[in-house]
Amino acid sequence: MKSIAPEFVPEPIAWGSYQSVPNTHFYLCEFRSLAEELPEPPVFCKKLAELHKNGVSPNGMFGFHVATYNGNLPQENGFTKTWEEFFANGLKHMLRLNFEAAGPSKKLDELIPDMFEKVIPRLLRPLETGGNSITPSLVHGDLWCGNVAIDMEDDTPLVFDPCCFWAHNECKNSVFLATRNDQSLIEQQTSWGTGVQNATDFPEVTLARTTPTSRRLLLKRITMIAMLFTQCKSSRTH
Repeated sequence: MKSIAPEFVPEPIAWGSYQSVPNTHFYLCEFRSLAEELPEPPVFCKKLAELHKNGVSPNGMFGFHVATYNGNLPQENGFTKTWEEFFANGLKHMLRLNFEAAGPSKKLDELIPDMFEKVIPRLLRPLETGGNSITPSLVHGDLWCGNVAIDMEDDTPLVFDPCCFWAHNECKNSVFLATRNDQSLIEQQTSWGTGVQNATDFPEVTLARTTPTSRRLLLKRITMIAMLFTQCKSSRTH
């Protein structure tokens, strides 16, 4: 991200793994004094659009060459030729992690087949068929209010704590939009071409502005899954 949008990301200094502690890693970047409020939509959305437009996948595929982490959860970043396949693989991986952590769920098991056989193909396949195509763009991967701030020295927007991959440029935008709950942000992102015309405002996510960080992360993940399976339930009635 730094090489593509240098003014949008703090400067990395060092990263690596501990020799004495297995599976424990570190990352250091320059210190920046950050304001707690979110950046103004016109400036922030222009920077985000530049990241998406300039960060083009080097092999033309969706994915990433290493595993990246959303919090402490590894993402499924295996390269695929289509966005539909990459999205489905990522959701299957998320569901496996959920099963390992919480055990089986009868209701979830009933919905999963329709999710992968009906909902995902119905929503995503038209984007890459019939003459349509998607250019894989570099995305932040965990874009929400907790990973966005303003540099107090020059008032420029900054993003941090990413879990990058090459994706549809709309990927993960709706979580940030719903959390911000700001129509002007939706309008600005659309005008700059970041592709959020289908963003939906979920009132539940606005609670993240006043809840502790650990609850925010949980609320964000629950809402993302709930959004998908609401579509799944709807498909079963048609």
